Amino acid sequence: MQQPQCDFCGAALVFGSSWRFACDDFSITKPDGGVQEYAEDWSACPPCKDLIVAGERDELAQRAARSVIQSAPVGVPFEFAVQSAREIQDGFWSNRSGSPRLDTKEEFEAPIRRGGYRSR
Repeated sequence: MQQPQCDFCGAALVFGSSWRFACDDFSITKPDGGVQEYAEDWSACPPCKDLIVAGERDELAQRAARSVIQSAPVGVPFEFAVQSAREIQDGFWSNRSGSPRLDTKEEFEAPIRRGGYRSR
């Protein structure tokens, strides 16, 4: 099983402290005209869960951007990474429902996790 990751910042998730947010499916049209679809619930590490519950949208986007910059093979400008994270997270904020809950063992071990997008 691949190590589950936070759908917001990419941090490794640990069973017992992995949070799940219900979210309706949505899609984003990319600049090249392609469509990125997002389906299922979103998983969050404890720091991202706390930012979401507190409504700290800017800090959540910045946290995601820092993760992208650290893992990118080439330099990615910080503001570009923040803007990209905001575009995706705006869909989450508009389509989430309910309160966060801890992952069940079955959800945590499921092979397909949220963050889960597919391009078409």
